[in-house]
Amino acid sequence: MIVIRLCYIPFLAVLFCKCATAQRLTYHVFLFGKNIGTAHIERFVTEKDSTEQYLLQSSTVADVFFVKKHSSQNYIVTYKHGKLIKSAASNTVNDETTFVSLNWDIDRYILKKNKHYSYLHEPVFLSTLCIYFHQPDVRFKYFSERLGEFYFIVKNKDGSYEYTLSDGIRNVFYYQGNSPELIVMKKSFVTVEMKLTKVE
Repeated sequence: MIVIRLCYIPFLAVLFCKCATAQRLTYHVFLFGKNIGTAHIERFVTEKDSTEQYLLQSSTVADVFFVKKHSSQNYIVTYKHGKLIKSAASNTVNDETTFVSLNWDIDRYILKKNKHYSYLHEPVFLSTLCIYFHQPDVRFKYFSERLGEFYFIVKNKDGSYEYTLSDGIRNVFYYQGNSPELIVMKKSFVTVEMKLTKVE
């Protein structure tokens, strides 16, 4: 079974961000060809203080082997002067929630995975939410807000981009311009698709 784990935090967070520009993408999510929910990804840029904020919210309901799975994902990621300064990723499946956060503290990050704390000394300049608004640059490492780990992206011969994280989920992004029009997530025999339906 694949559980779709994306990102966002309540829209009220936007009220605290005086943004010069904003973009919003809406995706429909499909499992075995059936529409099971939606995902919204937003990007806000404040040129005055060189701040970028990414928000993502996803909510799905699916019957998997006759068991109903409710899944919701809420992430918020903030960059300043091109460097990630904080991120928070909450993923809930039925009544079970996992939480990963990363916060810059003087000269290092504090990485929290549920109740476990560790330090990350390597600066983060690119993360997963960035590739919803820019085609990836395969020369650089990306950071997974969901799992709290670095990964590389490869470009396929057909022009798509893909990566596989430590949880075994293979992610393939098909672009139309700067944003992916189709995202395919595969693990074992299960395939989940996200199709772009609206750009604002």
